[in-house]
Amino acid sequence: MKATCTALTFKPGERCVVRDTVKVDHPAIPGHFPGYPVVPAVVLLDCVSRALSRLHPDASIAHIEHVKFLKVLPPGQAFDIVLSASGDALSFDCVNDAGMRFATGKFRAEVNPR
Repeated sequence: MKATCTALTFKPGERCVVRDTVKVDHPAIPGHFPGYPVVPAVVLLDCVSRALSRLHPDASIAHIEHVKFLKVLPPGQAFDIVLSASGDALSFDCVNDAGMRFATGKFRAEVNPR
């Protein structure tokens, strides 16, 4: 029998900032792109997922409503993931040290049964 997940609700104004860095030796970096390495979008979304687990340890992303990648992120560059409550969903912004947003989106999360 498959366990069901419960939708996660957020407190108004709930917010979390997580500092992250995708290391240059991350296994997804080679091939993205030869001579001009960038962090792949799926790796950035994994970073956002880990940031969610810092805010709610038993939660996971259930549905991505939208995501926009505005700039590329070179590997090895530290950045902030800003998660904030937005109605019944979470919004995220990935921001580099210069304050430039390079990814943004909105998703819904679920609490994972134990």
